Amino acid sequence: MRVLDLSLLFPGPYCASILAYFGAVVYKIERPGGGDWVRYVPPLG
Repeated sequence: MRVLDLSLLFPGPYCASILAYFGAVVYKIERPGGGDWVRYVPPLG
C-alpha cells in the first residue's frame, strides 16, 4: 500500500505513522520553504 500524506497537524501524521508501522509506504508532502510546522515544536513530555 502507498499513502500520500498531505496532513499538517498531529492527527494526520500520527495516522500515517501507524500505516507505515503496518507496512505502508508513506510519502509526506510538505509546503515549500519550511515544511510542516510540527518539525519545530519541542518534544512533549
